Amino acid sequence: MSPIEQFFIGKRLAGTTDSLERVKISLCFRFALIYLMLSCVVIPMSVLFDRQDILIFTIALSSIPIFALLSLKFNMNYSFSVLLIAIFSLLSAVGNSTFSSLSLSIIVFLWPVIVAVFISFISGNKATLIYILIYALCVTGISLLRIFDVIPMNSVDENRLNYSTGFIIFLFGGFLYYFLKIYDESRNAALIAQLESIESKDNILHIVAHDLRNTIGSSISCVELIEDKLQQGDTEKALEFLQLISKGAKDSMTIVNDILESASLVNQSQSVTFVTTSIVPVISGTIEHYRPIARQKHISINLLPQDTDTVLSVNVDMIKRIIGNLLSNAIKFSRTGGTIEITTKKSVKTFTV
Repeated sequence: MSPIEQFFIGKRLAGTTDSLERVKISLCFRFALIYLMLSCVVIPMSVLFDRQDILIFTIALSSIPIFALLSLKFNMNYSFSVLLIAIFSLLSAVGNSTFSSLSLSIIVFLWPVIVAVFISFISGNKATLIYILIYALCVTGISLLRIFDVIPMNSVDENRLNYSTGFIIFLFGGFLYYFLKIYDESRNAALIAQLESIESKDNILHIVAHDLRNTIGSSISCVELIEDKLQQGDTEKALEFLQLISKGAKDSMTIVNDILESASLVNQSQSVTFVTTSIVPVISGTIEHYRPIARQKHISINLLPQDTDTVLSVNVDMIKRIIGNLLSNAIKFSRTGGTIEITTKKSVKTFTV
């Protein structure tokens, strides 16, 4: 990332987790920068042609891409920058057609076509259609004004124009190449972002399935133990296992609710809820839920906390799921008759399990 890109959109890119949004922000920045550079090139050309009207118009118009860049830096919604870029392209096309020769205006009018492609990528078909309709009205209006001689057909010295036509075509061709290059890069980046999103969803489904399997597996183990205890007439133990099944069902419901809440967080940009609580009882309660599974392999689970009074700000449900995954794997890959030890360690800035 270049220093100027870091200055204008570095903070926004760092705070945006959606890969596709990052691509759109970057493309908006590059497009606004292109238009600012075009203005900077037109200014000395207007001096060369001794056209103060074009010079004043260009200087005034160059404020729009500057505002677009500042909007990207300070405004969280990049749609405003897209709107400014669209306004700039229309005003520059109409203005230069008004002040310049017909041949030069044809070159200038090519840019709104490129902007239409840009808007389609960023904002969708509806915005593009509105932009094209306004563009068509502008072209029609300029044509009518030329037909009725309101705007002179050639207000620039043709000799100077002949000398500079090749340079103008080369200049606009260079900017066109640069636009196509960054557009192609953005389109590829968007495709990669979509593939990453699909992969991310697959990973989430895998994690959720794993979490649900743990809680359901624990409940099945409890059912088997309840049957044994009822045959032995030990109703007290059977009731304890029933409570564990109830807790497992609640944990499964929590996982399902987490999936729904995660979708809400993405759509509404909310934050995860944290509560301040003693962490050791949370770990201990999770261990009790997995003891029935461990008993089937005659595995004992020991909790060895360094400090039983540690209070942390956490998402309790997520902590339970993390500890549950660790315990499930430990039980699965421990030998029969083995021991699982869970230790905790507190330092100045971390709490380790």
